[in-house]
Amino acid sequence: MGLAMLYPEAEKDGRGKNVAARKTQETWGFSSERLRQSLLVLAYSRPMAEEIARGNRSLDEALAAVKEEQTRANGVEAKRERLRKGAPDLFVPRPSR
Repeated sequence: MGLAMLYPEAEKDGRGKNVAARKTQETWGFSSERLRQSLLVLAYSRPMAEEIARGNRSLDEALAAVKEEQTRANGVEAKRERLRKGAPDLFVPRPSR
């Protein structure tokens, strides 16, 4: 998480062009996958990333929470609610059964 916090743009272009981040990653033996996971958590919640950096939460636990929230946010009901709020003229309520 520390590397992700130092170089939050490390993998943004998909090619790892951030030379300092890549050298640090290689020197300290960080895997690209763990860096990508750390960047995902950092983008989702800086306070959560700080908990990991302090050792109060594991990366795997935080990653599971992020993925669960992403799944919930991408669910049909969440999409319907966003449509209802953002474009009420396009929202069609479900027929009652």
